[in-house]
Amino acid sequence: GLNFIISLIKLALCANFALIFTYASELFPTEIRGTTLGFCVLLGRVTTLFAVAFESVADLIGVHPMV
Repeated sequence: GLNFIISLIKLALCANFALIFTYASELFPTEIRGTTLGFCVLLGRVTTLFAVAFESVADLIGVHPMV
């Protein structure tokens, strides 16, 4: 039923992302790819560090994201 269709849509979206990621990474030289990937990993880890602080602030002011 509906769950099967939703699962197929999720599968298609994930496959599409994987294909675009693979293709886009081959468009740039190795040095630029490595630098960009390193920067994205750094940004992800820094935002993870601050996620707990943002959650605490959200508790204090009473605003919560819709997750």
